Parts: sequence; C-alpha cells; structure tokens
Amino acid sequence: MAEAGLPVRDQEDVLLEERNVDAGDDLSYYPMGTHWTPRAAAHAAIALQRTLVPTFPTLTPVDPDRVRLQPGGALRDNWAGRLHLDGRVDQPARRVVYVPPLPSDIVGPARVGPNCSRELVGVGPDELSAFV
Repeated sequence: MAEAGLPVRDQEDVLLEERNVDAGDDLSYYPMGTHWTPRAAAHAAIALQRTLVPTFPTLTPVDPDRVRLQPGGALRDNWAGRLHLDGRVDQPARRVVYVPPLPSDIVGPARVGPNCSRELVGVGPDELSAFV
C-alpha cells in the first residue's frame, strides 16, 4: 500500500487499547483462536479510516459512539475442529451494530415512529466503511 502512496497503519496500538477495556468475556481477541473479536476489529477499522482521511478528505470516519455490540450466540474457535475439540471451546460472540445518525431533516420525536430505529443489525467491521 505504501508503494501505491496509501497510508499504512500499524494496528498494534488499537489492539492494546482494546485490551485495556477487556472485561469478563468481552475480549478484544479470541483467547482460543487467531482472530480479533468484532469489537476490536470494528475499532481497528475506525482507526484505519481516520488514517485515510488526509489522503481522502471526503472520507468521514465512523463515530465510535455509534458502534454497538449485540450478543451473537456462541462462536466456535476456528481451530477447534483441527484439534478435535468441536463443542468444547465455545467462545461468546458479539456482532457489530452501527446506529447511524438520524437525518437532519427530522426535527422532533413526533416525526420518528416506532419503526424508525435506524439500527443495522449484523454489520461486520468490513461493512462499516459502507456507512461513511
């Protein structure tokens, strides 16, 4: 990417920041796997978007306050099958939900009905860029 003139971002600081907020089973990295959890991956995507803004000034990074996590069931570790541990290494999974701001033309609660939640359920970190 650097050879193409695009900024390159080392994501180590994001992972370390996310580890500082790990609590209980809400972790930044799957303890029995090889992947970041959706929480950490979403924040890494946001950090990457911020790195790209100087090169692409029209890009508006996702506001981290609009990113929510919802329970997504149990996720089996990717290595479980290879280690003959299917069903024994369940890890909690969460899915990323992006809640976009309401359009500026909506002025008051009278114009927002009960079916206007605006939540996009099941949006993964890779899809966050579609909302910038």
